[in-house]
Amino acid sequence: MKKTTLLILSLLFFGIYAYSQEITVEVPTLTAPAIGQTIDVPVILSGAGESGTPIAACDLNIAFDAGVLTYTGLVNFSPLAVSTEWVFNGVGGVVYANWAEPTYTTAVTFPDETILFYIRFTYNGGNSSLVFNKNEFYNVNLFLVPTNPVNGAVNAGITTKTLELTNVMLEGLYAGSGSMNQAFNEIGPQFDPGVADMITVELHDGSNYSVIEHTALVELNQSGAATVTGIPSTLNGSYYITVKHRNSIETSTANPVSFAGTTIAQSFGDPAEIFGGNLLLMIDLGYAIFGGDINQDGFVDGGDVTPFDNDQFNFIGGYVDSDVDGNGSVDSGDGTIIDNNQFNFVGAALP
Repeated sequence: MKKTTLLILSLLFFGIYAYSQEITVEVPTLTAPAIGQTIDVPVILSGAGESGTPIAACDLNIAFDAGVLTYTGLVNFSPLAVSTEWVFNGVGGVVYANWAEPTYTTAVTFPDETILFYIRFTYNGGNSSLVFNKNEFYNVNLFLVPTNPVNGAVNAGITTKTLELTNVMLEGLYAGSGSMNQAFNEIGPQFDPGVADMITVELHDGSNYSVIEHTALVELNQSGAATVTGIPSTLNGSYYITVKHRNSIETSTANPVSFAGTTIAQSFGDPAEIFGGNLLLMIDLGYAIFGGDINQDGFVDGGDVTPFDNDQFNFIGGYVDSDVDGNGSVDSGDGTIIDNNQFNFVGAALP
């Protein structure tokens, strides 16, 4: 206490600026770790050595958001200013750190980019600025040295979520026993082994289905699995999950699905989980998304028959929308799917 009192009185008494090169003291901007983990923020000093003015004392106050960061202490002090030479604490959202050369007669030369110490925090979530409220450095005569503070921050990392879909079966490609054929072009499979086709996955606002919050084009495996990565972490509410396919009926979950976690799983294999129960019961008692909506108007009707008829008449083949069964040829197999679903007035059922 005596040492601290003497230092403060001395600083007040000699609190005038010496004319010397400016010192820089910095806290960087860092990306936060996972919530509940610790983060060490360095306090970096330059201009207090051969390039500037050696120092004999300093007084630092660094403000932080106590709701985002919990102060736990100062660690890993520079050997040029060891921990026993400091008086420090962190209360009320401010880190207080006061140092003096023990004899009060010698200035210490700090190389540029010296880390004086690290401030250790526990991260609680969110973003916190780190701002110097006080940044006073003193030379051997205890005159203030001009100082340039560089403020920093601890910011939440850019994290994403992953959606794992299962049992997404397409009527046109359905092969039975919970698997699908690959979609073909003129010479063979359109995609790599194991990939049936591509689907578009949309996340719709849970309160207003017309608002699309996120969309992604992803591979659909022959097993009916699809993975959507890169979903922004800001999407942490509840959303309808909608699957679209180039010649199938748009299909959505029955209810909004919570995206509170980082990995979300959803099956499309149970009518109870699909809006309006809008799935086709297959002969092996599996369920599939209705096929035949070639023009993507939400219905299987005459608007789909026309492009099919034209392409069949012209012997069109390849990876085309009118090839509903995905065998690489527009033929009667596609017409059967369209005719059956048209007869049964198949259409999209959406929230």
